[in-house]
Amino acid sequence: MRRHPGLAPLSRDHLQALIAGRSLRDLPVEVGEGDRRVALTTFLDFWRDEGAAHFREEEERLLPWFARFASLDRPEIARMLLEHADIRGRVMAAQDVLLRGGAPATGDLRDLGRLFMAHVRLEEDVIFPMIEAAVPAEAWGALGDL
Repeated sequence: MRRHPGLAPLSRDHLQALIAGRSLRDLPVEVGEGDRRVALTTFLDFWRDEGAAHFREEEERLLPWFARFASLDRPEIARMLLEHADIRGRVMAAQDVLLRGGAPATGDLRDLGRLFMAHVRLEEDVIFPMIEAAVPAEAWGALGDL
């Protein structure tokens, strides 16, 4: 799907997020602790380098800018923000396990991957089209480079 150029950078981030999420979602059920640690470390590298900043960009720039043109009092926006908090909490919990020398359970990693991928789909399929429909063409320049 073609995105408005103002949302294209965030949309490109979503491609990388889907890859990161899939790497956890598709872990074999019987994967060993060492492989779980590697998979989590790879995901955490993505999170540190891109994922956390992407969430902040949406929360601190995109949504406040969108609020100038439409109400944020929508279940889809609430779901987006709740999922941001849920994903951050799961990442923190996984980091704690890793720092203690362990590895999260395979099911927990797979659940994080599924949630992460579903979250991207929410933004791409619902949130971004909502924004594109509500924001007038002449207002996009005020968003700046995301």
